[in-house]
Amino acid sequence: MKDHKILIALAVILVVTLYFSDFTNISGSAVVSKCNDGIDNDGDDYIDSLDMGCADGIGGERTRCQDGKDNDNDGKIDLADPHCIDVQDDNEKGGKCEDGIDNDGDDYIDFPQDKGCSDMNDGETSRCQDDVDNDRDGFTDLADSGCQNIQDDNERCEADSECNINCLATETATCSTEG
Repeated sequence: MKDHKILIALAVILVVTLYFSDFTNISGSAVVSKCNDGIDNDGDDYIDSLDMGCADGIGGERTRCQDGKDNDNDGKIDLADPHCIDVQDDNEKGGKCEDGIDNDGDDYIDFPQDKGCSDMNDGETSRCQDDVDNDRDGFTDLADSGCQNIQDDNERCEADSECNINCLATETATCSTEG
C-alpha cells in the first residue's frame, strides 16, 4: 500500500512539473507561442488548448483569419475582415471581382469596370489563386501542377474532356465515361 502512495505522489509531481514547464523543441530551446502562454490572446474567453484557434495546446499554427494580421491589406483583421468566414478560414483575400486581376481576360479589372461583376463581392477567388494548398500536395496556385491558370478552380490533377492527362507524369488521372 505504501508503494502505491509513493507511485501516486511521483505521478502527481511529474504531472505538475510537466504542466508548469516550458515545452522545448529538438534543440532544447523553449517553445512559447500564443497557444501555450496561459493568456487569452484573441479575447474570445478561451485559453491555449481550450481555444479553437489553437490547433493543439503546444503552439499549433493559426490560420490567416486568426493570426492578428491584415493579410490582404484591406485595413481589416481576421474576423473583422468580411472575407474571413471563421477562424479555420485560411484565405483573407477577396473574390475575383476585387483582386486587381483581369480574371476573365476581357481587358477589364474588377467591379465596376468588369461587367461580369455585379459588385465587389461577386465571384469567389478560384482555388488556383487563393494562396492555399487546397489539395495538400505541397504546392499552391500556379506552382501546383494541377493548376492550368488562375481561373482554374481545381488544384487536383485531372484528365481533360478528351481524356488527355494535363498533369505531371507522376500524378494519375482517371477518365469518366459519364457526361
